[in-house]
Amino acid sequence: MKNKEKIGVVFSLLAFALLSFSIVSAFGANTPYWDERPLRLAPGESTVVELTLQNKAGEKVDMTLKATINGNSQNYARIADESNEYFVPFGSEVPVSVLVEIPLNEEIGSQKEVYLTFSQVSSGEGGMVKVAGKTTSKFPVIVSSPEKSALYEPPKPEKEVETSSTDDDSGDYIWWIVIAIVLILIAIYFLAKPKKKK
Repeated sequence: MKNKEKIGVVFSLLAFALLSFSIVSAFGANTPYWDERPLRLAPGESTVVELTLQNKAGEKVDMTLKATINGNSQNYARIADESNEYFVPFGSEVPVSVLVEIPLNEEIGSQKEVYLTFSQVSSGEGGMVKVAGKTTSKFPVIVSSPEKSALYEPPKPEKEVETSSTDDDSGDYIWWIVIAIVLILIAIYFLAKPKKKK
């Protein structure tokens, strides 16, 4: 191979690499959980995690991205939207819903990783669909006790029922009133009774 041909091949490879880099850097996926802030779920629990696809850099083009759950992540995570393909116009953000489910028999303390691939798809010649670029996203899931789960809600304190002491002692007050009235009547009777003359 001549030197000119070698130089041409090298430049072609560099151009292809730069083009691929610009495509990949044109979109990305943000997740609300990362290594320092993992998602915590107890065995048997499930929740929907919302990721965000962004198309803000690179070439100013609209994109269609296809989401795929990778590897063992399929055992406890799946796309919760109606379709796993997302149209992301340039300069916009599109949410992606991922359902995470922890089996009942999962050991507390174990850690999982949810891996997703977002591939840019475009129509090729003859109507064939080809992948133009892709990026990956992941977030950790720790199987925890129910008290440490992201879904845990502490029990609300029960309202204290206020009771009035007058309600319980009303019978005693009535008896004291009756006794007082009887004593007053007896006193009036003896005071009003005429004394016998000697």
